[in-house]
Amino acid sequence: HGVEDKGKILIGDMTKLSDVVGGQTFTHVLTLGCLFYIHDSMDIFLKQLKEFCEPGAWIVNQDFSRTVPVDKIRPVMRHWRTEGETLEITAYLKKILNSGYRLQYYNNDNNDFAKRSIDTVLSAGTKLVESGEIPKDAFTFTILRDAMEAGDIIYNTFIFRA
Repeated sequence: HGVEDKGKILIGDMTKLSDVVGGQTFTHVLTLGCLFYIHDSMDIFLKQLKEFCEPGAWIVNQDFSRTVPVDKIRPVMRHWRTEGETLEITAYLKKILNSGYRLQYYNNDNNDFAKRSIDTVLSAGTKLVESGEIPKDAFTFTILRDAMEAGDIIYNTFIFRA
């Protein structure tokens, strides 16, 4: 079964949820590796999200954070083409808690699986560069891989409840 059998995929501005969500409420929300684009607006997002969650709703969020001063990971932010500063992990957790959510689970997922995923993207991208389908200077995934291997950027799983 596809996700549409059980729920909905919503696409739109993450800082203007009412435009996308309307009057709907949800018991489960899944965000996968996309919130780093709005780390500078995370408080707004979390507040708005809560308005569309039923009491006790589960939110499963997989996202990146940093463990080092922001200046050290600016190349990663350029790779992501984002200007909002990537949140440090402790600040990220505080934003979730200060928004009134109850943290149920946290894990740093910088493990072999995350690294294999990045290696798969790198392998495919390298083939596209070699074939001339994308310019070499446009393929910057090595920057993310190197930051993850150094532990400067981590991929996290957060599970929290409204």
